[in-house]
Amino acid sequence: MINFTEHIHNWAKSEVIQGKIMIVVGVLFLVALLCILKSQHQLLRGALIPFSIIVAILIGYGSYVIYSRTMHVKERLALFQKSQHEAIVKEKNKHAKEYKMGKIFMKTYPVIVVITMVALLFLNSPYNQGWCIGIAILSIIAFIVDYGFVSRSSTFLSFLNT
Repeated sequence: MINFTEHIHNWAKSEVIQGKIMIVVGVLFLVALLCILKSQHQLLRGALIPFSIIVAILIGYGSYVIYSRTMHVKERLALFQKSQHEAIVKEKNKHAKEYKMGKIFMKTYPVIVVITMVALLFLNSPYNQGWCIGIAILSIIAFIVDYGFVSRSSTFLSFLNT
């Protein structure tokens, strides 16, 4: 059986790996964004704002995750040394809250994709079509990112409840 210390280290390691992947993908989107800026294609120009948001989310939040998760582990393990019960309760509350919010967000992303795809059928302007496609891609990426975080919170929560 894995103990609390091992589990929190494994959780943080997985979170940090996802944060690094987010940064790499964010840099790739940044390169695409720079290419779009040089392009005169209206469909691509329409996706500029959603792609900018994608870059900000992936690089910004990915960096935050890398920093915050390692700090969180240090703080929680220090608390665990003082009071195991208190550390476990705080960790349960944290993961329960993250899981609940993540599940709510994960239900909204597919709805946004469907709405933008339906809107795409009624728009004639390539710029507006690019906007819809960009929002759909943004929603798909947000879903993938949240899925990783939610699934790890669910796993950790299951461990803490045993």
